[in-house]
Amino acid sequence: MASTIFVESSADNMEEAHRNIEPANQKAPGEKTTRLSLILTATIIVVSSITGYIYYTQYYPKRYLRQAEAFKAMNDYPKAIESYKTHLLMNPNDLAARLQLAKALLKQDQMDQAIGILTTVLREGHHEKDLGKQASELIESSYSALAKQFGQKAETALEQEQYKSAIKAYEEEYGYLEKLRTASHSPTTQKKPNYYMPFVLVRVLENRANLAFAYWLDEAFDKASETISEPLYTFGTTDKDDPVLRYGLFASKLRDLGSKAFEGKEWTKARSHYEASLINYKKDTSEFSRASIPEVRYDIAITHWNEGDFWKAKEVLTALQKDFPQYESEKIERMISEAKKAGFSNWAEKAYKDGNKAFDEMDFTEARSFFHDAIKYFRKSGVKDGSELLASIRYNIAVTYWNQQNWPKAKESFLELKQKHPKFHKNKTEDYLNKLVELVRHTGGDYR
Repeated sequence: MASTIFVESSADNMEEAHRNIEPANQKAPGEKTTRLSLILTATIIVVSSITGYIYYTQYYPKRYLRQAEAFKAMNDYPKAIESYKTHLLMNPNDLAARLQLAKALLKQDQMDQAIGILTTVLREGHHEKDLGKQASELIESSYSALAKQFGQKAETALEQEQYKSAIKAYEEEYGYLEKLRTASHSPTTQKKPNYYMPFVLVRVLENRANLAFAYWLDEAFDKASETISEPLYTFGTTDKDDPVLRYGLFASKLRDLGSKAFEGKEWTKARSHYEASLINYKKDTSEFSRASIPEVRYDIAITHWNEGDFWKAKEVLTALQKDFPQYESEKIERMISEAKKAGFSNWAEKAYKDGNKAFDEMDFTEARSFFHDAIKYFRKSGVKDGSELLASIRYNIAVTYWNQQNWPKAKESFLELKQKHPKFHKNKTEDYLNKLVELVRHTGGDYR
């Protein structure tokens, strides 16, 4: 009982003691909370400041750039372009963004604007090698694409026979090719394959040939000659040399034009194109052009042949044989011989025709002169002396003497006809000779 009372008394004493010290224990946690609150507040302020700084210095200025990239990922280039432009208003020195803007503009075929921006990147980004290289390559590809675009436009105009439109388009193409050449010499593009500049040069040469051809089709022949003859020292790997390949390209086009006229049997027109082609082939030093020269000269000869001007054809073929003895030697030799015969045949036919005309007009002396020429030329053309054709001409000669009452010459001519052509007009010839015998019997004198 006593111990129980002691325990209860002790418990009361401890509770009393706890109440006595409670106020002191409640003060300490309040101070700790205040310190934590201050620390937390300070931390929030610092973090917010850092976050704000990052946002306003990095994220906020580039929010339009991110928008642009998002639009570009969706292939919405018009909106991407607007976002890039807004970004660059806020960040004018962001050359990488300018490069991306140029690429977006290229996707929209706004090449001129893109090239202007790329030129700025190339100029101001010389210290950023990768940016400069990308800009330079894009400038080159853009100029190349623009040149190709105008070249195709010119070809279409030519097909539609809109020659002046073609001329204008070829001039535009040439302007961009000049810019391409300049861009290809940029310090950022020095490491080019060996074939690169010659490739650009070939495009220029083709342009010059095409432009000259367009002028030719427009019948501005002097302008065509002037265009193809303009020096091009500024193009190519060796600026000191004026590349003459353009003459060969132009010549080939003229030759094709001549062949087209030839197929249409427009001999004079074909020859005009062939002769212009020949002039330009001679100015080129390539093997192809050299090999084409005798071929074109042969084509020119054939146009004369087909017009019936065999002597001119013979003249051209003879000169061709002299200058190119190995070119189709057997064929050329045979054609020269044939042209000569055909030429004499033409002369003979003309003389025979003129002789008959004079005979009908009773101008027997003139007729006889033409008939003698006809015999001479027919024989040189290959007509056999015993042919019926020559027999008929000799008969006409004899009759001219008879009509002029030149009996001795008439007798002589009829006897020659009988000797060389015994079967030709046999009865008529005998009849004339018999009449001459009667005349001799009655007159007994000189028949002249």
